[in-house]
Amino acid sequence: MEDLRALVKLVSKNKIKKIELIGEGDSKYQALYDELSSGNFKDEKEAEEFFFPGNKNQSYYLQRLKKQLNERLLNTLFFIDINQPNFTEYQRAYYTCYKAATATQILLGRHARSPAIKLAEKTIKHAVKFELTDVALQLSKVLRFHFGGVAGHKKKYQQYNGLVRQYTKILNAELLVEEYYTEILINFVSSSATKPEIIKLAETFSQELAEMGKEVDSYRFKILYYNIYVLRHELASNYEKAIIACKEALHFFDKKKHIATNNAKFLFLFKIIGAKIYLKQFLEIEHDIQHCKALIPIGSVNWFLTFHYHMIYLYHSNQFQKALEVYREVMHHTKNKIPYKQIAEHWRLHEAFIEYFGLIKKIDRSQDNGNPKFRISKFLNEVPAFSKDKRGYNITILIIQMLFLLQQKKYGAIIDKMESLQAYTHRYLRQDDTFRSNCFVKMLLCLPAASFHKKAVLRKSDKYWKKLLSVPIEETNQSAEMEIVPYEMLWEFVLEGLDEKWH
Repeated sequence: MEDLRALVKLVSKNKIKKIELIGEGDSKYQALYDELSSGNFKDEKEAEEFFFPGNKNQSYYLQRLKKQLNERLLNTLFFIDINQPNFTEYQRAYYTCYKAATATQILLGRHARSPAIKLAEKTIKHAVKFELTDVALQLSKVLRFHFGGVAGHKKKYQQYNGLVRQYTKILNAELLVEEYYTEILINFVSSSATKPEIIKLAETFSQELAEMGKEVDSYRFKILYYNIYVLRHELASNYEKAIIACKEALHFFDKKKHIATNNAKFLFLFKIIGAKIYLKQFLEIEHDIQHCKALIPIGSVNWFLTFHYHMIYLYHSNQFQKALEVYREVMHHTKNKIPYKQIAEHWRLHEAFIEYFGLIKKIDRSQDNGNPKFRISKFLNEVPAFSKDKRGYNITILIIQMLFLLQQKKYGAIIDKMESLQAYTHRYLRQDDTFRSNCFVKMLLCLPAASFHKKAVLRKSDKYWKKLLSVPIEETNQSAEMEIVPYEMLWEFVLEGLDEKWH
């Protein structure tokens, strides 16, 4: 049902001018389309009861209805209205060229050579202009054969033969850079390679591709090459060079303004923001963040990610009151409802940190009296799903839970939480990218061991504090989600909450 929902959403969003959905007697197709477009069905059982109430074969009939609607929606994709104002020139060229290339092959297959060749000659000009390599190669092959083997036009044969050679070379380069990029990315999904191996792989690939890039300047080749080039420096925690690489990519996009998408520019600008947070280069970040926001639609995944990093930057630069304002802005736009599950987790953490900073008087919340929807007791009772944690989300939950309990001086509850915190450290915080989290958790474990006495805690935690300082955040390879608020700052707040009494 989800695949069908996605198609319905796409068709609805793009205002199809001609929809091959409804014919005489096809009311069920339209009804299913309308219901899915409105988001009325929670599951397939509801749809079965709606369309085939009481029918013992309702599941079979619904599957057949879904299949037939799916086929009609796929046909409808060819009628997407590309003249809408939200389509860029490149997007219009993309859809036009791929549709025309497909139509060319269909015409040739139906022995309509004359209109096929006219369409191919018209389309290849756009494919070349907008660097759609596979379309340009496909059409140049059609035209080479036609003018060489059918029309006997030597000059045009040589022209298109040259394009076949040119775009074969470009396509091979694009396929290679895509292979290399995917080979690096797969390590982040499967975690089958160690960090040094991935760094070496990225370094080797980027050096090879840099040489190839001297002869190949296609948009797709360069955007994937720059992704590898930047990632190489990010993996090595060399954020200064990562920023330089990102700026090179953005300069390249300036030369390809008719092709470069806002999403591509956003990607590298967003990486610059992350790098500057690690390097504590806070003066220019606000400008970069506003630039990012201008490139993306409100409510999109990238919009939420930009605001997420805006919050992280404000925490790292000790601007907690401004963080509250940004948090309110997001909640205002979303009406307190985040549509994406993983992103909703980000904002659940921001909600908790904002509440905590208010409680310890780092934020003045006298004007709004806090967040009545946030229930500290409920948050404290949540048990993170350790086995599913990929980005440090769970360890951050455990840490902020501990901070709330400490602020409330619930020392017994802290001791109860220590077992799960210690187990998590033992099981999950051993690798290089979790070293700082490991140190900080060890420091928190010193609280009950020192009976929450400030001087005793300082004494017992000193070795872990020094280890934490020995690896500054800018020298780690951890994700921003792993340390939303710097541990040095959180430890300062922990110590502020202690006294010189034994508890």
